[in-house]
Order: sequence, then C-alpha cells, then structure tokens
Amino acid sequence: MPVRTVFRGLVLAAALCVVWAGVVCAKGAPDAGTDPAVLQQAADIGDAKAQTALGEMCLKGEGVPKDYAKAAVLLQKAADQGNAQAQRVLGSMHWNGRGMSQDYAKAAEFYQKAADQGDAQAQAFLGAMYVQGWGVPKDAAKGCGFLREAAAKGVTAAQDVLDRSCSN
Repeated sequence: MPVRTVFRGLVLAAALCVVWAGVVCAKGAPDAGTDPAVLQQAADIGDAKAQTALGEMCLKGEGVPKDYAKAAVLLQKAADQGNAQAQRVLGSMHWNGRGMSQDYAKAAEFYQKAADQGDAQAQAFLGAMYVQGWGVPKDAAKGCGFLREAAAKGVTAAQDVLDRSCSN
C-alpha cells in the first residue's frame, strides 16, 4: 500500500477521534456524552448539544451537583441557538417552577419553539395546554392537532389525552 494512502488513513482516523472540545480519543478516554468536564469545555465554546446535555445533568444532579440556576443558564444558551430539546426542557422548568417562578405562559412559549421544530414531547405538552387553556387561550382544535402530531410520533401520553379530550 502506498505511503500516501496509509498517511491519509491515519489522518482520517485521527480526525474522527476528535471530540467536541478537542479531546483526542485514547484508551480510557472519558465519554464526551456524559463526562461533565468534557461537556463543560464544549459548552464554554458554544456547543448547543453540550450545553443541553450538561444543563440536563445539572437539573437532575446526574454526575454533577444539582444546580437549577446553572441548568437554566446552560439550557437558555442552547435554546437561543435553536436547540429544540433545550427549549422543551426550559418549558418544563417554567411549567414546574424548577429554579424559576412557575409560569405557564412562558412554558408554552418554549414548548411552541420546540414543537415548531417537530419535538414530539413538546407537541404533546403544548397540545394538552391548549386543550385545557393552561397558559394559552383555550383552543381544543389547536390542542388536538398538536396531540395528533405527537401521538403519530409515538408519544403514548398524547394518545391518552386525545382519547379523553378530542373526540374527533
């Protein structure tokens, strides 16, 4: 095999091993998906997926101390970049009043942003909110539409609410 081909293969392999924050793969290297230090480095340089993952870890206290304020900051940064998962989780934080005042209208805003991107769970939450009039004007037709979309994507809770609230 020509040296040039071997070199290209090695360069490609090395490039594939680079993780978000520039950590190079090695035996025993931390999993970038769950290692808080690696996620923090990636979050610090603006990686929305890392901000979301670390934000959720802070929210749940998984691998890091539970810190609602830090979770909200990280998730807001990711949401501002259009990350649907972060938008949905922020919606849930506003819904539950975790780390912030409970605010159904603000929850609906975040769920709407995520639902607009096709996030099935956000569609289910938003659908239920419209059916009940929680934080949004009551609109059963609109709510049932969101619930149908979510149910079609496999969200069983959406199907349950559809069966109870949307007779069409």
